[in-house]
Amino acid sequence: MTRRTVALIVSSHLMLAMVGGGLAWWSVGHGNATGRHGAVKSPEAALRVGDAGAGSRRAASWQSSEFARAWKAVRERRATTRERIQLQRDLLAAWAAVDLRAAVEAALDEAWDHDDGDYYDPYGPLLGALSPAFAQNPQAGWEMIRGRPFGVGTGMVRRVWMEAAGVADPLFLAGQLGKLSWREREPALEILHEALPHLAAKGNLFAALSRQPAEVVDAAQLVRFAPLPTTDLAAGQREISRLAAADPRLAMVQAILFGKALAGVPVSEIETELAALPEDFRVEAAWAGFQNTGDVGHVLAFADWLVTAEAWEKLAQLETAAKIDATARGGDAAVVAAWATELPDRVETRDLFRHGVEGFLVADSAAAREWLVGLPAGVWRDRGYAEFSVISLLRHRDEAASRWAIDQIESDDIRAEAEDRLKLTGAKVEEMPLPTKE
Repeated sequence: MTRRTVALIVSSHLMLAMVGGGLAWWSVGHGNATGRHGAVKSPEAALRVGDAGAGSRRAASWQSSEFARAWKAVRERRATTRERIQLQRDLLAAWAAVDLRAAVEAALDEAWDHDDGDYYDPYGPLLGALSPAFAQNPQAGWEMIRGRPFGVGTGMVRRVWMEAAGVADPLFLAGQLGKLSWREREPALEILHEALPHLAAKGNLFAALSRQPAEVVDAAQLVRFAPLPTTDLAAGQREISRLAAADPRLAMVQAILFGKALAGVPVSEIETELAALPEDFRVEAAWAGFQNTGDVGHVLAFADWLVTAEAWEKLAQLETAAKIDATARGGDAAVVAAWATELPDRVETRDLFRHGVEGFLVADSAAAREWLVGLPAGVWRDRGYAEFSVISLLRHRDEAASRWAIDQIESDDIRAEAEDRLKLTGAKVEEMPLPTKE
């Protein structure tokens, strides 16, 4: 079930229409189920036989026990899997309006089919039919499921409730985050984030989430719901300083927004603007700026600042290396490669170096070879040769160039490491088809 499905069924008048007329398949068109005056003899008969006539009783007036009898009768009806599931979904939607708990229990007790092709859902094809009832009254639905009355199925029901509540009453869902399990909070936040563009007062949702403790919604999660950052950097700095002691989480949110705004200032101003922030918030601001720019100069300036701040945890992340790689391939690869050779030699920076030089080594093999020869002797020249050896073999099938690069490596440790990588690369190359000439 998706939010788009829920969004189509949340209004109360649609709900009433489903209850009153959506089940015409059992209240109309079942003639042999009627008595002398046209009334339906039983829910079971209404499901099994022909036209009931205009005098048949509407499903909306059924009691929960009658829905239960009709539910059992579905199993006796000759129908394809798809037809049966549609009958069950229609029945559940109306039943839930009369007795939500009984409808939930019936859906969870059913042996679900997954081959119908229409209702692919990780929670089966039936539970989504309960969304109209949950959307009509999210608070009542929450009270019903919060005590885990359905055993292991409670989590599945709660997810259906979360998606319906996220459309019908996102502020109520936001208020219950602390009562959800830690596994459910991130999906709930994603549901709320999808609802955000449709809210007239977006600040209300941010305020509701801000009232949750930091262990429930941290700064990185909260910032997704924050208002747009101010373009007045001085005002942003003052606000971060003001919040630093009173509410460090909100101060961090503002620091992240400030960092995003820095992606638009001249490169020469980045260091000065970051230095004006309280020290505890500078790294997150720089990290936000790094993530939110694609300009080569800005990317490298933020990365340099993170290196200077010794933010090794940020620099060691896969997304950091991926950003450097994308910057090299999308901009001036030679500039990024030169920047990589200025990095300190640490475990956390080796992936950055590899991704920093790879774009240049791939783009122009001859120029890259000349560039490597001109580098000062040391660890980065050796590691550059190691990368060149792999790329020469893997991309160009040039064994001579690959062997040449290995022979230039001065460090015994790096040469041994490169030889091991070359063996793995050679095995991979043997499995690849030969390149074709256009």
